[in-house]
Formats: sequence, structure tokens, C-alpha cells
Amino acid sequence: MNDKGEPFIVEDVEELEKKNVTHLWTPRVVTGGKGPTGSNWLAQLREGTVFLVKPKQSGGFAEGQFHVIHNLDTDIHLMDNMGHQEVHMWVDSSAFSSQFDLRRILYEPEDGSSQH
Repeated sequence: MNDKGEPFIVEDVEELEKKNVTHLWTPRVVTGGKGPTGSNWLAQLREGTVFLVKPKQSGGFAEGQFHVIHNLDTDIHLMDNMGHQEVHMWVDSSAFSSQFDLRRILYEPEDGSSQH
């Protein structure tokens, strides 16, 4: 950005060179590491998948177990498998993915089949 808060254009680079600025930042791709922190991993799970999650903020030892009943990309129907009664909920897949880490997939149905 220039001093007016506008993005640099080619003319700005030429002006910097006139002012003897010798190092201009060059973007590059960095490989390796974990996936993007904003990834929506829940939307990628197929209907019938049973998985474990851990809240990112808890710091505790407890994990949750859920079952994907319906996957509508951004809206996911989950069943909480941990209680004595079935608890069903619709969740926003992006918000859920940002609040929970996927720990392990316990069951993933074969292609074309799902268990409810």
C-alpha cells in the first residue's frame, strides 16, 4: 500500500526504484504444515460418517462423538452419539469446523451407502 492507503501499481514500483529501495517483497508458495486454519472439514464428511472431535478452546481431555445424518454442504444434520438419548442438531459446517478439531473418523460408509 502507498502512503494514501491505495494498492501499489507498476508506476509505484518505478518510483520506489528511483528512491533506491532495493528490496521489494516477492510472494512465494510455502509448502508443508497443516491445512488452512479456516478449513471447513465438516462439509467434506459423507452422510453416515461417525467421528470424534475436540473443542479447540477447552484444553480438557473430553472428546465428542457425532454421526453425520444429512450433509447439505453448509448445513449439516448431526446426531450426538455420547448421551443416553439421541440428540439431533443442525449446525453451520464452517462455524462447527472453526470451533472443533477433527480427531478421528471412527466409521465412514462405503461409496453410495449411508447408515442413519
